[in-house]
Amino acid sequence: MPILFGDGFESGDISQFSGFVGNVQVIALMPFSGQFCARCETLGVGAERSYVHKDVTPARQFLYARMYIRVNQDLLNEGDRFSVIGTAWASPDGAMGSCGVVKDGGSLRWYLIKAEFIIATAGPTIGKWHCLELYQDTVTDGLILYQDGVEVLRLLNVDVANIESIRFGISYANLPYPVVVDIDRCVIADEYIGPEEAPPPPPPPCFIATAAFGTPLASEIGVLRSFRDNFLLLNRCGAGLVQFYYKTSPPFASFIQKHDQLRRITRILLKPIVRICSNNKSF
Repeated sequence: MPILFGDGFESGDISQFSGFVGNVQVIALMPFSGQFCARCETLGVGAERSYVHKDVTPARQFLYARMYIRVNQDLLNEGDRFSVIGTAWASPDGAMGSCGVVKDGGSLRWYLIKAEFIIATAGPTIGKWHCLELYQDTVTDGLILYQDGVEVLRLLNVDVANIESIRFGISYANLPYPVVVDIDRCVIADEYIGPEEAPPPPPPPCFIATAAFGTPLASEIGVLRSFRDNFLLLNRCGAGLVQFYYKTSPPFASFIQKHDQLRRITRILLKPIVRICSNNKSF
């Protein structure tokens, strides 16, 4: 397969891309593979973008763009939506075709948009990594969307132009509340790319504790992780609590991570919990 570009943020930054727009941070919170992924976040103040982009030279008539994406929250209102992979000309200003996430019928679903707007029956699961691949063909004027290796949408006769840039992340959102997605393993190619073999899942980190202590290697986090693995996950109520925590905590952890005073307060609040877990010999 002729790969034109590929990067999974393992350098710890976004230097392999042509640039970025908005709030993009490389983080070490449960990447799809390796040590890092990128977090794209909007603030909820109207029309916003938060993405990395890669220029394509020379411009292509057809192209496959794939990334792994983790949607970290639900959308609040029916019809709310944001775009996640976008093609562009006159990089990075001229938008052409894109795919994204929309709240439809009470569920999150994928969509394609150019001259038309169509919605798939399939959609993302909150907190889960999905392989999302967009194909654009300027010869037949078509867009195709694949989720986890399966075609979920096809849009034809949309009058697209040659592709000069690919956007990965939140390529457009216009919502009155923040949106947070994580992306990883971005690839651009002349042929279908498809999913990668999923790596063995590492033990999930304690999001809020990691943000508070600044590293997943802190001894306090080891105590909390041991309590999770050897007590909470061994009973139904505890497992449900852990699942709820991992669905809801990333936005709070991201906010705490940005404010030193909140990190100090969170550490103080966590200390007695860590002490109780450390002294509990039942796990």
